[in-house]
Amino acid sequence: MLDRKYIVENAALVQQNCINRGVDADVDQLVQLEGQRRDMGHKVQELNQEANKHAPLIKGATAEERPALIEKGRELRAAKDAAQVEHDELDKQVLELQNVIPNMSHPAAPIGKDDKANLEVAKGKTEPRKFDFKPKDHL
Repeated sequence: MLDRKYIVENAALVQQNCINRGVDADVDQLVQLEGQRRDMGHKVQELNQEANKHAPLIKGATAEERPALIEKGRELRAAKDAAQVEHDELDKQVLELQNVIPNMSHPAAPIGKDDKANLEVAKGKTEPRKFDFKPKDHL
């Protein structure tokens, strides 16, 4: 399986490889979803950091301030959890697209639908043996 970072950085090359190998993969959608997933990951981290910075304020607050600070903390955690769910859904979608993309072919590999497109480069020095009977299968 190709690395996501490689796919994003070499989208045109990966798309051409998919065409050459006869695989219908939406590389552009993967690149778009991966960008959204990364942005959502940053948002999750920011919300988590903000919630962690907010937590010590509750301990030092007065009795009148405490309920409002607790509610703000709950809102931050709920927003972080919602963003995490969205991040995980995007990650799942990217992985589904990523699983369809084949590994890169060697540049010298011939392009074709099957092994019939391969060119014969060389033959061995001796001809295959010819029998006057049908040989048994090796199994």
